[in-house]
Amino acid sequence: MHPIRRFTSGNSPARNVPRWGWSCVWVALCGLAALAPAGCQNQTSALARLPDTMAQFIAYEPLIGTDDPGNVPEYESIVATQEPRRVLNQGKMEYWDATLEEILRIALANIAVIRDRAQFLSPSNLLLANPDATPSGFDPAIQESGGPNSYRGVETAQADFDPVLTLSTIWSDNALIQNNTFLSGGLQAGSELDENNAAFIAQASKTLTTGGQLTLSQTWDYNQNNAPNRLYTSVYVGALTAAYRQPLWAGSGVDFTSIAGPLSRNIPGGPLNQGLEIARLNTRISTIDFENRTMTLLKNVTDAWWDLAFAYEAYESEVQARDAAKQIWDQIKSRVDNGLERASVADEAQSRANYLERCVQTSDALTVLYQREAQLRRLIGLNVNDGFLIRPADGLRAQEATPDWQQTLAEALTHRIELRRQKTVIENVTIQLRAARSLANPQVDFISSYNINGFGDNLFNINNRGPYPGAYGTLFAGNQTGWNLGFQASMPLGFRAAKTQIRNLELRLAKARSVLAAQELEISHELANAYQQSDRWLANIELQEAKQEAARERAAAVAADYRTGRTSIDLLVRAEAALTEATVAYQKSQAEYRKALTELNYRAGRLLETLNITLADGISDARAYRATLARNLERVRGATPQALQIARENTAENTAEDTADGTIEQVSATQPASAGKKSPSRPFGPAAPEYSPFQLPPDDSTSADQPAATHPTTDADTEATSPD
Repeated sequence: MHPIRRFTSGNSPARNVPRWGWSCVWVALCGLAALAPAGCQNQTSALARLPDTMAQFIAYEPLIGTDDPGNVPEYESIVATQEPRRVLNQGKMEYWDATLEEILRIALANIAVIRDRAQFLSPSNLLLANPDATPSGFDPAIQESGGPNSYRGVETAQADFDPVLTLSTIWSDNALIQNNTFLSGGLQAGSELDENNAAFIAQASKTLTTGGQLTLSQTWDYNQNNAPNRLYTSVYVGALTAAYRQPLWAGSGVDFTSIAGPLSRNIPGGPLNQGLEIARLNTRISTIDFENRTMTLLKNVTDAWWDLAFAYEAYESEVQARDAAKQIWDQIKSRVDNGLERASVADEAQSRANYLERCVQTSDALTVLYQREAQLRRLIGLNVNDGFLIRPADGLRAQEATPDWQQTLAEALTHRIELRRQKTVIENVTIQLRAARSLANPQVDFISSYNINGFGDNLFNINNRGPYPGAYGTLFAGNQTGWNLGFQASMPLGFRAAKTQIRNLELRLAKARSVLAAQELEISHELANAYQQSDRWLANIELQEAKQEAARERAAAVAADYRTGRTSIDLLVRAEAALTEATVAYQKSQAEYRKALTELNYRAGRLLETLNITLADGISDARAYRATLARNLERVRGATPQALQIARENTAENTAEDTADGTIEQVSATQPASAGKKSPSRPFGPAAPEYSPFQLPPDDSTSADQPAATHPTTDADTEATSPD
C-alpha cells in the first residue's frame, strides 16, 4: 500500500497529519517572527558604529529584465538623422549657438555609455572591440547589485545575516518479518512488524553580527506499529529547541564578521569572503572609477569644445584670406584684360594660383570644422546631423591666470581621484589583513542549546486517552526539558595556510602604500607639466599677438608698395599668407591656452568644481576634507615635522660651503630660500630675453643703458606674474 494512502485511511491516528503539519508550520513561523526582529535589531545596532562612507550616487538603475531578446534600447534619432555635412553638400545652414554649460549638461544626460575621444576610429575602440569593458553610467548600480568579476554588492553581503527558514516533512512505511522475539517489541518470531513513520522539522536560523548563530527549531516524529507492550499504538515525540553557537577566538566578533562575513563562509588560507565592509569599499571604488570616467569625459568634451571654437575662428580667417586673394586676382586680371601697366600674364597666373590655394585652405578648414563638430556630437551622445550646426557662443579670449602652485599642488594631493582610489584600496587590504590575522588562531566555539520535549497520542488532545493524550499539551507544560553546554575547539598544526595568507596581504599592503607615494610624486610631475604648458601658451598668446601685428603692418606696407609699383606680386602674396598664418597661430594659442587651463584643473582634480558640477555622492565628510587639505598645504609648504627635519639636514650639509663665503643664508621651513627675491619677468614682447642665446643686434638709435622696449602686457599677464 502506498505510504501516504495508508496514513490517510481507516481509523489510524495518522488521519490528523494535515492538521498537525500546519500546526507545526504555524509554530515555526511564530518562532521565526520572534527571532527575525531581534536578529535585525542586533545587526543594525552593531553596524551603526561602522563608518558608512559608501557613495550613494548611482547614475542608472538596472532595467527590468525581459525574456524578449529583441526588446533592446535603440537610438530612434538615428533613423531620422540627416547625412553628414561636408564641403560638397553643406545643406541648409542653421546654427545652434550653444554655451559650454549646455553642452556639458547634454553630455551628463547621455552618460549611459561613456565614449573616449582618443579611441575614435581606433581598431581598439572599446565600444566596438570589447563592449563589456566600456565605461558606463550603469557601473555603480551593477556593483551595488552584485558587481562584475564575482565582486559582491552591499545587499548581497547583508544577505549573510538574513534569517533562513527550513521546512522538512518525510513519510515512510515499512513491513518486516521478525526473527527474534526479544528484539521485536513483543511480537512472536515470524510475525510481521507493520510500521508507519513521519518526521517534520521547522527550523529558523539567524547569523548575528557577532559571528554567532542562533537557531530555533520545532521537530515532531510520528511512529505507529503493531508491536505490543506500548502505551500508545501511535505516538508523537518532539521538541522545541533553541541553540546558540558563538566563535570565541578565530573569526569572532563584530569586526571580523563585518569584514569577511560569517566564519562558516571563510576557508582558512583561502580568499576572504567579501563581507559588508569589503562590499562597501568595492562599491566606493566603483563609484570613484565612475567619477574618474565622468571627469575624463568632461575634459574631452571641453577640449573638443575649444577645438571647435578654434575651427570656427580658423575658418573665418581662411575665408577672409580667400576673399582678399580673390580681390587681388580680380584687380590684376582686370588690368591684364584692359592692357594696363604694372600687370602681366605671369602676375595674373600667380594671383590666380594664390586664390585657388586659399580656396583649398578654406575647404580644408571647413572640413575640419565639420569633423570637430561631429566629434563633439559623438562625445555628448547626439546623432550625426539634426539640421543644426553647433557653434560655440563663448569666445576664445582667455582672461584666466595661472593659479598658485602650492595651493594647486595641495588640492591635487587632496582631490585627485587616483589617490582617493588608492587610499580606498589600502583601507580594503588593511581590513582584510586584520581579518586574516584573526583566522590564524585556533577555532574555539561556545555551544549551547535548550529544548522542551513533547509526547502524546495525538498532536492535540483529541481522543483524551491515557496520561499524555496531546503532544502539544505536554510540550507547553514544560515539564520535560533538556539542555547542553560546552566548548568545541579545532586548529591546524602550524597554521601554514593562514600565515601564508597574512604574508600575502602584508606584501600587498606594502606595495599599495608604495604605489600611493609614487602616485603622489607622479601627480606632482603631471601638475608641473600642466603648469609649463599653461605658461607656454600664455606666453605664446602675447608673442603670437605681436607677430600678428607685425604681419598686419607688413601686409599693409607691401600692399602700399605694390600699388605704387615698388614691389612685385610675389611679395604681396607672401605677406598676405604670412598674415593669415599669424592670425590662425594666434587663434590656436588662445584655444590651446584654454585647453591647458582645463588640463591644469584636470590634473589638480578640481575640474568638476571649476565646471560647477557636483556628483550626488559629494564629499562624505567636509571636516575631514578640510583637515586633509590643510595637512597637504603644510606638506607642500614644508611645515610638517618631516619637512622640518629634512630642512635641518640640508642646512647642516650646506653649512661648510656657506661658511666659506662668509655668509649663511637662513632657510625657513614655510618659505623657500628664493622667497623675497625678484624673479625675472617673462618676455612676452618681440624683444629677446637677456638670457636668450640668440641676441638681437642693438639698435643704434637706442641707448645702451636704456632697456629694450617690450610689448605691453595685458591684465591677465599682470595677474599671472604678480606674486601671491
